[in-house]
Amino acid sequence: MAKKLRTSIVGVAPNQETWKMKRLQNKFVLSYMAKKFRSILVSGSPNQETWKMKRLRCLHLNVAGKVLTSSIGKLKHLRYLDASVSKAKELSESITKLYNLRTLNLSNSGINELPEFITKLFNLQTLNLSNSSIKELPESISKLHSLHTLNVSNSSIKELPDSITKLHNLHTLDVSNSNIKELPESITELCNLQTLKFLECKELTKLPRKKINNLISLKHIAFSYEYQMPFGLGILNGLETLLLFVVGPEWGGSIEELECLN
Repeated sequence: MAKKLRTSIVGVAPNQETWKMKRLQNKFVLSYMAKKFRSILVSGSPNQETWKMKRLRCLHLNVAGKVLTSSIGKLKHLRYLDASVSKAKELSESITKLYNLRTLNLSNSGINELPEFITKLFNLQTLNLSNSSIKELPESISKLHSLHTLNVSNSSIKELPDSITKLHNLHTLDVSNSNIKELPESITELCNLQTLKFLECKELTKLPRKKINNLISLKHIAFSYEYQMPFGLGILNGLETLLLFVVGPEWGGSIEELECLN
């Protein structure tokens, strides 16, 4: 009967055969998902079928547990992991098995510490820690050689490690609205950096103003306060976006510099 039953009559309490058919239907759906789905949203407690989705490329994960699930390492082909609304406070080390991961979004998550093992994600290109409680980045972040974008805006970050200079492929660095107090001089060695944002960083008083023009690939720079304006921006011929420019000898800016900008 279970094999022939397709619907239950409204107003009649479902019997055991109905529930058996329902379980069979759910198992079939999950099996189909495991073979076909490339992107899913999982909320609450993921079931075992989730980790059988070998073709999965994009996972939006909202878990309530303390640790971001340890089974996630089974998704070998995952490229995009969004845990931005997850309440988990820790990352499981099994995440290091995601060899193909390109984007890790931990913005607005409960994660309060970035563990050392995160640097084993050798193919990671985008790391989003915006609006997080993370206060510091490990020196070993320099091992993320494929990293293109690092976003720590609106976070509790107070400083960047000097080792950031080894992120030779970094294109975008955003520390806006963070608690950062100093930009290390080493950032001026990021020859491929195209976008640098430090908007509304009220505590940022130490930065290499005279050397930021060494960033020859810079196209976009954004800051909010006069005393943060770099010197010699006029020599950056590729600069396309400049939200604030202060003219005067004490700030290092002259109106003639703008003639050289695009």
